[in-house]
Amino acid sequence: MKRLDAILSILALSYVVLCLLQVLFFTRNFFGFVDNYLFVFAFVYAVKQMHKHKLARQILGAFIFLLCWAFLSQLIRGETNLLAHISYYFLFLKFAVLLLVSLFITKGLGSNNKLYTVIDGAFLTLVAVNLFLAINPNGWGELLQNVYTPSYYANFVYYHEPEAYRLAGTQLNPNDNAIIWACFILFYGQRIKEKWMFVVLALGLLLLTQSRTMVLIITLIGIYYVLRLYAKRIDVKRLLIVLPIAVSVVLIVVINSSYLRSLFTGEAFVSNSFLTRLENFTFLSDYSWSEWLIGRGKVTNPIETLGFSVDSEYLGLILQFGVIGLLGWLYLQFVLVKEGLRRNSLLLSIVFLVVLTSFTNFTFLHIQIGVLLSCFVGLSLAMPNPNK
Repeated sequence: MKRLDAILSILALSYVVLCLLQVLFFTRNFFGFVDNYLFVFAFVYAVKQMHKHKLARQILGAFIFLLCWAFLSQLIRGETNLLAHISYYFLFLKFAVLLLVSLFITKGLGSNNKLYTVIDGAFLTLVAVNLFLAINPNGWGELLQNVYTPSYYANFVYYHEPEAYRLAGTQLNPNDNAIIWACFILFYGQRIKEKWMFVVLALGLLLLTQSRTMVLIITLIGIYYVLRLYAKRIDVKRLLIVLPIAVSVVLIVVINSSYLRSLFTGEAFVSNSFLTRLENFTFLSDYSWSEWLIGRGKVTNPIETLGFSVDSEYLGLILQFGVIGLLGWLYLQFVLVKEGLRRNSLLLSIVFLVVLTSFTNFTFLHIQIGVLLSCFVGLSLAMPNPNK
C-alpha cells in the first residue's frame, strides 16, 4: 500500500511540475494533452487528502461549488449544450487539484532543502530567459519574444520604443508576466535576509513589465513587510546594503519608463486603460435581477458579444456566473485568509495580491496565471514563516 501511495504521489507531483513548466517556460499547449492523463492521478491524490484534512475539504469544496454552479446556471438559463464550455469550467477542478497537491507534497517534504533548490533553479532560469528577451542580443530576443507572444498581442511589445518597452517574458502580455514576478518577490521576501538578491532581481524584472497595478500592490505589501521587520529590529548593516541597490534599480527603471512615471504624475489614474476598466463595470447596470444572480454564461468573444474586453476577475465572475458565482469565489479567499492569519504572512500576501489584482486582471479565471497562483497558494499553506 505504501508503494502505491508513493507512486501516486510521484505521478501527482509530475502533473504539477508539467503544468508549471508549461506556464513558466513553454508556449500554450506545448505538451499537448499529456497533462490530462496525469490529472487523473493528481485528482485521486487530492481526494485522498480531502478525507484526511478539513482544509482540503474546504478548498476542494469551494472549487467544486464553482464548477457545479457553472453547469447549474446553464440549466437555469435554459441552455441545452451543457458540455459546450466544459474545458473552461474544468479549470476550477484543475486549480483545486494543483493547490492541494502542492500543499500536501510540500508539507510531506518538510524542511527538505532540495525543494528550495529546485525553486531557486527555476527562478534563475526564468530570470535568464527574461533578461535575454529584454537585452535582445542581435535581435534574437525579439524573435524569441514573438514565439511566446503571438502577433495578436504584438502591441504589448515595443522593442523600438525604449521608454514604452514592456517585458512580456514567456507570457502573452506584460501584465501576466508581472504577476509571476510579484509572486516570486513575495516568496523570497519571506527569506529576505538570505535571498535579498533574488528579491532585487524579481523587482527589476517586475519594473520592466511596467505593470502599474503590480507596482502599486507590491509597494503596499512591501510597506507592510518593512513595518514588521522594523518591529523586530532590522539588521541595519544589511539594510544599508540592500536599500540603496533596490532604490537605484527602481529609480533607473521609473525614470526611463513612461508608464511608471505616470504613477507619480497622476496620469495613470486618468489614463484610457484605467478609465475604460471602470466604465466596463457600468455594463452591469443593464443586467436584470436574474442576470445579476446567475450571470449570462461563458463569454467566448467579449469584443463581439459585449463590445469591450473583460479585464477584471470580478467583472468576469459576475458577467458569467452572477453574484452567486462571485460569492463562491470570495468564500475561497475567506478560507485562505483565515488560514493565512493562523499560519504565515506569505499566504496572506498571496491572497492580498489575488484580491487586488482581480480588479484589473484575471487570476483564477486565467488558464495560465491560475496554475501559478494555485501552486503558490499550496506552497505557502505548507510553509512555516521564518520571520514569524
